[in-house]
Amino acid sequence: MEDGPGIRTTVFLKGCQLRCVWCHNPESFTRTPQSIVLPNGATKTYGVEMTATEVFGIVERDVPFFRASGGGATISGGEPLVWPAFVESLVTLCHAARIHTALETHGVVPRERLEKIAHLVDVFLFDYKAEPIDGYRRLTGRAAPELMGNLAMLHEAGRSVILRCPIVPKVNDDDDHLRSIARLAAMYPQMPIEVMPFHNTARDKWSALGYDYALASCDSMSRPAALEIGRRLVGFGVPESRLSIGGG
Repeated sequence: MEDGPGIRTTVFLKGCQLRCVWCHNPESFTRTPQSIVLPNGATKTYGVEMTATEVFGIVERDVPFFRASGGGATISGGEPLVWPAFVESLVTLCHAARIHTALETHGVVPRERLEKIAHLVDVFLFDYKAEPIDGYRRLTGRAAPELMGNLAMLHEAGRSVILRCPIVPKVNDDDDHLRSIARLAAMYPQMPIEVMPFHNTARDKWSALGYDYALASCDSMSRPAALEIGRRLVGFGVPESRLSIGGG
């Protein structure tokens, strides 16, 4: 369910302004294609240049699965809105074809980019990683002064938003952060909250791309540990009926 309801086709776009210490998709740090050499000597390339129309042609093939499952297309990254014109074109095509669209965003983007496409996106999967100033700077490399205003704008516009909260052991699983999630749940009483437990499956990818992975020694969060995060959030006031735990 992490990418939205039903069977979905997820489009990953390269490019992101943040450098989250736990990033699962470090190939998104740059906007251009990258190639790596795998341990078996084969070459793997991340990224290919395509137009929105070309991508829509691939998405459209899965319409029978969308119709049968209530699914659709999810645009992910990186941060999709580093490519605002592409995203606008793709969601416009999907909207015209009555394909449900979800947009994953960290929300640290110029407000006008969200405003321009808000009416075309069925659900925003909106990340909340840390306190927007010092917390974001420490964990992502920059502050996020735009974050709260963008979240408020989407709610004021009546858009569907799921708040997705990546949780990393000993990084952002402290009570202060969980209380801040609970405050947002109280501020927006219709908004679902999804806990995204850390997994370390990107560790080898970081190394292959030549990046230093600060969490190389951090194990993936166990299911019991993820459920305990959920119990703590409920204790801080998040309604259990609006809370889900990702990762199985």
